[in-house]
Order: sequence, then structure tokens, then C-alpha cells
Amino acid sequence: MTFVTFFKGVSKIFNQTLKEILDLAFNQQGESLQDMKTRLSGLESRSLKLMQKRPQEGLLHQKDPLRELYILISGTTYTLHFTLEGRRVISDTLSGGQIFGLIEVLSEETTSRAAVHTLTDCLFIEVNRELFLQALYEDPEISQAIMHYLARFSNRLIAAFERRTSVSAYENLLLYLYNKSLGQDFPHRIKEKKAFIADALHVDKRTLYRYLNRLSDEDLILREGQTILITRDRFVRLADKIGSIQL
Repeated sequence: MTFVTFFKGVSKIFNQTLKEILDLAFNQQGESLQDMKTRLSGLESRSLKLMQKRPQEGLLHQKDPLRELYILISGTTYTLHFTLEGRRVISDTLSGGQIFGLIEVLSEETTSRAAVHTLTDCLFIEVNRELFLQALYEDPEISQAIMHYLARFSNRLIAAFERRTSVSAYENLLLYLYNKSLGQDFPHRIKEKKAFIADALHVDKRTLYRYLNRLSDEDLILREGQTILITRDRFVRLADKIGSIQL
């Protein structure tokens, strides 16, 4: 067996495994983290490393060198960056089916544009950037999966920008609380720190507390110390309130 033949065989195995991982990330959401971990353990290799992180752990820092990409299989993360003035800005919260570092690598950048932190327990697959790019160029199925992902990602960014700029910060808070409670058991407790929510909405903490007081006065939320509590009837009222917003 020649070296070229051996290399092609290894490349084929890597590409096939990567396709299975991408299918899990993009099309098999809904399974528990433990079930995903069990399935991924059979696909892990030196080139495709399984990583588990607990809530509030860092995955990437802004300007970190990007030697690997990270495929989020399960869990929820948030991305953030710091302005030149040092102000923290939460860019987005993202759940399973994301690839961190992809935009930078495709743009031939060598460092991360934003920091990535976990909100919940998360599973990632770490993949070498050069092997990923080679698979992307060699395998049409991988290329198609990544193109579909980029299209969904772009649509999400456009929709988020339009929503943020077309409604007020107070209305964005209503949408934030509604989306956090959607599909959850009631009463649902929102435990994110107020600094996090303020940064996500691009407002200062004083403004956020004023909005939360208004929501309490309107009986749309309950407050338990630092926790925001959404009961079923208050969720219904939130939904009615959001229905009147012109998005």
C-alpha cells in the first residue's frame, strides 16, 4: 500500500465520521445530553475530540488563535465581545447545531472574533481547522451541509438585527422573557444574572431594573430575589403582549 493510498483511506474515514457528526448536530436535536454523549463516544478520534463543559465555562476568548473549530452538539452557549471602550456586549445565545470558528476560518482569519461561553451543560466536537477545510473541499455532501448551515445562520442574524432595530429595548425584553419560557415547565425560573440580560439587550442595568419593575407592576412577571419567575398565566399574558408588537 502506497502512502497516497493510505492517506486517501484515512481521509475517507475522517470525512464519513465528520458527516455523521454534522448530521447529529444539525438534524438530531432533541436527544438528551447523555444520549448524545453515548452516540458520539463511538465516533471520537484523535482528529475529532469530544468535549463536555459545565455552565458558565469558557470555550473561546476574543482574539484566541483558531487552530480548531468547535461543533456544538448539545446545550446552549452565548457569544460576547468587548468594545474599544471595554463594554461587554452579548451578541447572541446559540443552542446545539452551531460551528464556532467557521466564519473566521472561511474568511482566512486566524483568531476568534468573539468569546464563547456556556449557559448550560454542553457537548462539543473539536476538529482541526486544516482537516475540516480539506473535508469541505473534497466532499460535496459536507459542502452542502455547511452551505445550508450558513444560510440558516445568516437568516437568524438578519432576523435578530431586524427585531432589535424595529422594536424598543422594553419590547426586546418581553421577547427575551417569552423565548426563555417557551416550551418550559411552569413556573419557569429565569436565573441569568441581570448584567447578562442587560448586555444581551444592549441596555445598562439601571434601565433593565426599571423595565423589570414595570413588568412586575403590569403583573407579567414575579420576582423572587434575583430570580425572574414566569407562571403559566403570566406567560399567556406575555404572549398576548407580544402579539401586539409590530415586528
